[in-house]
Amino acid sequence: MTLNIRRAAFTALAAISFTVLATPLAANAATNTYNIDCDELEDTYTAFYSAPSDTVTLNLTNCATWTEFDNDLNPIANGATGASETFSLGDHFNLKSSTGANGFEFDVFPVKPESVPAGELLLEDRITIPAAPEELTVGAPDGDSGDHWLGGDEQCGLMSGNAAKHVYSTMDITILTDGTYTFRGISADPEGVYMPLGAYHPLSDGFLAVYSNFDPATPDAGVVGCNDDLNDQLGYDNEEFVEQLSGGAWMEGHQPYFTADLAAGHYTLVLLTWESFSAAQWAADWGYPSTMTFEMWGPTDGLVKGHVDLEELADTGVELDVAPFAAAAFLISVGGFIAFSRKRRTN
Repeated sequence: MTLNIRRAAFTALAAISFTVLATPLAANAATNTYNIDCDELEDTYTAFYSAPSDTVTLNLTNCATWTEFDNDLNPIANGATGASETFSLGDHFNLKSSTGANGFEFDVFPVKPESVPAGELLLEDRITIPAAPEELTVGAPDGDSGDHWLGGDEQCGLMSGNAAKHVYSTMDITILTDGTYTFRGISADPEGVYMPLGAYHPLSDGFLAVYSNFDPATPDAGVVGCNDDLNDQLGYDNEEFVEQLSGGAWMEGHQPYFTADLAAGHYTLVLLTWESFSAAQWAADWGYPSTMTFEMWGPTDGLVKGHVDLEELADTGVELDVAPFAAAAFLISVGGFIAFSRKRRTN
């Protein structure tokens, strides 16, 4: 989907990398105080987040004036900045230095409670797009969206511009129990522009898909579920927000989130970016590994990482819905009939 933090007039600012005096632990909900240098942040935009009863405090250096805007981006108040200023949910401000022409623009968006997936947390892991990744090519745009829908599924839209190329990385999984599974991205590294004071990186709008049979030459075949944004799921209307997870971390609304009904068998989880980039462009512009942390939820003991031989597992007399580690221990004790084989990963 398109970058949609605030209005189009400010999205260009979001793509500018910048330096701050002190970068907070932005994924931690308790970190609502930031050090801001208006000279360093000139011509940039960021999003801050706050619970309704909380505030965001900015300790200011080289900042001279503030201007407040309403929801239509009309200025409604202005004044001189102090050494520290406090802002609340819904605020939209511009801070300028004495020499700044455009200033530093920001909004305060909501921290929302976690949408806890059904079932149990079965796997938390990371997928990394390497510095020199593989690429695939998607088809022409579907409808008026400008996106190509993998497998014809409107929930699976990927940008079709820029020669429709996408870098990717994969992870194999085995579903042991038929059921409904939830896939959700938790965070990206680098965090990206949607997190407070984060610099632009395409993985901040990551995309996850699960395939029954993945062939990068035919990316429309075998896809059984995918999405790139939590913020258009679960009743959200393309909003800007973070959800606060049980451990206190923030899961930003552009992280991927989807559910899929899966039968027992082998699947491949594929990480891409929503935006189109060739492998050469990725290597030139982001010549370092970039990682998404994700979770899978579903029926108790419903999956294991890697491709497990289900027939050999069944031959041992072990039920497919037993805990993966208990199953592995049992099989080792009887001679180790399972052979774990992992599909070649691009990273």
